[in-house]
Amino acid sequence: MEPRSSGLWLLFLCALGCVIAEEDKKVISTIGSTAELTCIYPQEKKFILNKLRVFWQIADGSKLCSVVHTFNSGHENQSEQCADFRNRTRLFQDKLENGIFSLLLLNVSLRDEHTYRCIVQKKDVVFRVIHNADVTLKVAANNSLPVLSEPTGNCPDIGEKVTLSCNYSQGYPEPNIYWINRTDNSSLHPSSLKIIQDNDGTYSVFSTLKIEPNSDIKVGCIIENELLQQNLTVLCKLLNIWQITGVCVCLHVYL
Repeated sequence: MEPRSSGLWLLFLCALGCVIAEEDKKVISTIGSTAELTCIYPQEKKFILNKLRVFWQIADGSKLCSVVHTFNSGHENQSEQCADFRNRTRLFQDKLENGIFSLLLLNVSLRDEHTYRCIVQKKDVVFRVIHNADVTLKVAANNSLPVLSEPTGNCPDIGEKVTLSCNYSQGYPEPNIYWINRTDNSSLHPSSLKIIQDNDGTYSVFSTLKIEPNSDIKVGCIIENELLQQNLTVLCKLLNIWQITGVCVCLHVYL
């Protein structure tokens, strides 16, 4: 079993009435990337490192072990660090004396979604808390492009519809999907929609659209990631040469 956080007593110190500077920020990072959790407390004089303590811990109470990273009196001490964070955390050692206590979290995964707390102590006669910063890490993923599958086989008779399918995988958080007619930018109602959360926590989307291929038309499948404020779009241009050849043709364009 992992050790309990030694940082709980820090919260007790604050309850005694210490005066601290507070921050509250949100950081968005993608799976596999490096996140920088900001904690900055500049002052006119440089900090003396052997009179400084920096504690990073999980603040939302979601884990039994909450120790993320510890710097104590000039030395890093990771003896009580949670196993999930082992070899994945870094302080800016050359910037600590300037009041930059930010933490780098390497190889971010979905399980790293937490609110993190940076607690800084400075020693005068005794150590006292001088700074407290909460940083919420939100994790996102847009690891693949949507795949729009064209109709197979011969096209139907005039007035009948063909079925297009749009598939997308490894997205996080749960994405939104839209079908549009890019010829006039009108919305199209999907024939079916299925969203599945996979074993790794990411989402897969499967949707179909029935449409009449009676003219040149651009159909778009849009995958929206609200957290990243990002849209992934694939277009299919249905060509009316099916009226001559009897075969449906779909030209794909990614935006």
